[in-house]
Amino acid sequence: MAYFAIIDNRSDNNPTPIWGWSTLPITREEGEMGGETSIYSLSDTELLQGVAPNVPPGGKAIRLHLTQDQWDSRPTSNPALSNGSIVQINRPSLPLKEQANVALQDIQRQAPMLTAMRETFGSQTRLYVQKLRAIISGADTTSTALPTPPTQVTD
Repeated sequence: MAYFAIIDNRSDNNPTPIWGWSTLPITREEGEMGGETSIYSLSDTELLQGVAPNVPPGGKAIRLHLTQDQWDSRPTSNPALSNGSIVQINRPSLPLKEQANVALQDIQRQAPMLTAMRETFGSQTRLYVQKLRAIISGADTTSTALPTPPTQVTD
């Protein structure tokens, strides 16, 4: 098998985060007259052409020269390519303000269903939303983590 890492073609970062993976067989079978089948090795160009449909716009496929065991044991959580090797990187967490925005959007997505069910947000949820808004607006400058969300939005 030929193994590929798909990375951002525009990135000059080292290590470069890996967007995805692809594999292709390194041989091709072709039938010949008389019913015999011949097996041909694919060139690097043919392999890259074969993986191209799996590469999103702005991406690039990099062939990895790995054994099956190395492929099977590659890191799948936050993988990156560094000087041709697969490494695992720690991605920075979102800033607290962005985390609060995501949490607030999650609550907002639930509002139409509550309205349809003729229910309302509970007092704990309203307090939670107030705390999130304070983080987002910058009024809360002391919190280092999001407040604990209520178990149910009707609480």
